[in-house]
Amino acid sequence: MNDLREDEALELFRSCSNTDRWGADDQQGTLNFISAESRLAALQMVRTGECISLAADVRTAAIAEPGTPGYEHDMLYSWSPITCGDRIAFKVHGGAVTHIDCLGHEFFDGMAYNGRTSADIVGREGLEFGDVHALGGGIVTRGVLLDLEEQVPEVWPQGRVLARHLDECAEREGIDIRSGDALIVHLGTQSHARAGGPSVHPGLGASCLPWLHEKQISVYLGDCIEYLPSGYDRLPFPLHQIGIAAMGLVLVDNCRLDELVAHSRATGQYDFLLVIGPLRLKGATGSPVNPLCML
Repeated sequence: MNDLREDEALELFRSCSNTDRWGADDQQGTLNFISAESRLAALQMVRTGECISLAADVRTAAIAEPGTPGYEHDMLYSWSPITCGDRIAFKVHGGAVTHIDCLGHEFFDGMAYNGRTSADIVGREGLEFGDVHALGGGIVTRGVLLDLEEQVPEVWPQGRVLARHLDECAEREGIDIRSGDALIVHLGTQSHARAGGPSVHPGLGASCLPWLHEKQISVYLGDCIEYLPSGYDRLPFPLHQIGIAAMGLVLVDNCRLDELVAHSRATGQYDFLLVIGPLRLKGATGSPVNPLCML
């Protein structure tokens, strides 16, 4: 059974919209919730100076798309006694690469972020609005880990995350969610059998979208993305279609959280400085990233 009826999920495109919230030409979306003051506060959270990467190792075959390479790697010259060089081509979206989605990446019924349509922003040479270059200033903010596997085990066996699971986890960890936080969700997807079989992808249900909107989350990351299949004919990817196209929510897909989770469980530290630097690619719909947590 779905967490929202389809008509309720479709209504989220209106009720969770940030269209014109930061001006008609805004391409930063929920990154606007991160202020200079909140960046400075996040910098003060560094305790030990240790650094943990949340990026998965890039594979030559994608997890979600067997047979599709995550990247192509060619050595251009390796014969020189003083140097070598290569060419790397990424297939950014999909399950092989930890990547950031730009705000022009997803649409709902042809509608894109900030009142544009897909026809308005997609040109022959790439995105003309909402490309990943617009996020090229980087992300520095407080990251908050919600370890659902540890704190809210009742989320399994279905693996569909509801808003109340997020609240319960934050309460049990003693974490207050603040405007501009980056939310990192650990569901433990690699450790649990999927109730619906291999075609089911555990993750956030559509009912989490109002929670993300109300809490003014700047970035969403996790070892899960959204619960699929969504069960909605017009909204196959609610977190992407509503999150990006209506809210302007910045998403980072395919993170590896095992090292961070082990640290948090051992120390009880669930918040830290998070730094993400997308490549400044004009017209591109996303970029490989290596999210870094400073502890």
